[in-house]
Parts: sequence; structure tokens; C-alpha cells
Amino acid sequence: MKTNDKKKRLRNKADKIYQEIGRKMYKECMICGGEYSCLHHYFPKSTSSALRYNIKNGIPLCVKCHCRIHSSDDPTLNLLIVEKLGKTWLRGLQSQKQAITKNSIEYYETIIRNLEKLMPYETK
Repeated sequence: MKTNDKKKRLRNKADKIYQEIGRKMYKECMICGGEYSCLHHYFPKSTSSALRYNIKNGIPLCVKCHCRIHSSDDPTLNLLIVEKLGKTWLRGLQSQKQAITKNSIEYYETIIRNLEKLMPYETK
């Protein structure tokens, strides 16, 4: 398997585990209280690869609110998130945002191991 193909496969696996953690941790949207759909990256993946798999950067949202965030320039949505999570949360993420990551096979394998450790246990 080519290196880029393996990295893509590992990145996709890490993305799926990240979202699965969200499904286990959250049942409702942080903004409206509706049914949880996904973890939204407060700092987008395109602007910070260092925060891509940081659970604190994941905001639990319903489909409607996730679409609102991505399709509108409504600053009140982000203000509401910061109000709920606090300025200390925001400063913590901002301090990590510019960290440099080398997206190698080893990087993704480490990310996957670390995410798997965060996976909440199934309750029976």
C-alpha cells in the first residue's frame, strides 16, 4: 500500500473514532438541546491540524445547528459556545491551535491509540 493511501486510511479511521467518542459522550446539541448528530470542530480542521482530534475542540451539535454554523455568518452561535464553555476553554485551544503536526503514518497511529483510550466504555 502506498504511503499516502495508508495515511488517508488511518486519517479516516481516526476521524471515525473521534465522531464515535462524541456519540458516546453526548446525547444533545450544545446550542439548542436537539438530538446530537456530530462533533463540530470549533477551530476548523482546515485551520488547525493540531486540534483536529482534540476532544475539547469538538462541539456536540444537531444537524440543524451544524448546518447553521457552516452556512451562516451568525457570530452569535460561536459566542454562545464560548459562553457555555468559558474563556479559559477558548484560551486553552487558542494556545494549541498553531502547533505544528507532522501528519505521518506514525502520527495517525499514535492519534488512533490515544483516541481509543478516550472511548467511553459501553454500558450494559
